Order: sequence, then structure tokens, then C-alpha cells
Amino acid sequence: MKHIQFLAIAVLAFVVTGCTTYSYTSRSISISQSMDVQPTQTLVDVTPDFMKRITETSSWCKSTEEAMGEVKYKAITNNKIDIVVDPIYKIESRGRKCMVTLTGFAGFYSNPRTMLDNIKQMKDVDKAEIEKYLILQQNPQIIQYLYENKEGNSVVINHNK
Repeated sequence: MKHIQFLAIAVLAFVVTGCTTYSYTSRSISISQSMDVQPTQTLVDVTPDFMKRITETSSWCKSTEEAMGEVKYKAITNNKIDIVVDPIYKIESRGRKCMVTLTGFAGFYSNPRTMLDNIKQMKDVDKAEIEKYLILQQNPQIIQYLYENKEGNSVVINHNK
């Protein structure tokens, strides 16, 4: 009888200590609507490091969402980076379990600033230069036309907002 009790206690101890459960979270903050506290919007630039390729694989998880969370967590913490740039995901399924492999590049946050600081920086930028930039972004074929205009003729671009 003592052997059965000892065996039952050993099995129970193994079951309790033999399982490991991990939970992964993302960076977020929740602020109650009733509070007068507002988060300060912070802008950052992302500096990619295309020489540092990131590849991580999750364990077999119960859901794709769980596996995606795990692989993102592993990619950031194992590689000591801030963000994965241009991630590509490979999802494998076996029955009801799935595993995700993430491949991308290292990214680091730089130049943190508040929205107000960003607006102050924009005061020094010429409005005409911003409009030129936006025109070229929306109509990239203009760039080719400008390169082909080798005679030095003036080019007038009418832009309707």
C-alpha cells in the first residue's frame, strides 16, 4: 500500500513539475477612458541592418496565433533587436498543432521624439519642397521624364489637390 501511495505522489510530482507553459505578449498599454491621462505620441525612426538576417522558429503550438506570438518574441529577444524588418512567415501544420518560422532583418529604433518635436522640425522645411516630394511619390513617371529632358527646358507641373 505504501508503494502505491509513494508511486502516486511521484507521478503527481512529475506531472506538476514536468509541464512548462510559456505565454508571449506584445508591447501595449491600456488606458481607461475615464482617466484624464493621455499617452504622449512618440515617433521613432527604424534603422534596418540588412547584414543581420534573423531566422527563428516557434515550438509546436495549439494555434497559429500562439505560434506567431512565440516566434516574434524569440526573434526580438534572442537577437537583441527592437523590431523585425520585412518579416516572412512559414507556417507548418500537423494535425491541430502548428509551427511558425520567421525570417527577416534586424531593426533598431533611433531618433525618438514627441509629435510636438517632430512638428517643430517640420517648421524649417519649405512647403514647396514637400509638395514636390508628394508629386514625385504619386507620379514616379515624372522622374523618368525629367531625366529624358536633357535640353534644359523648364518643366511646369500642375498639381491639383
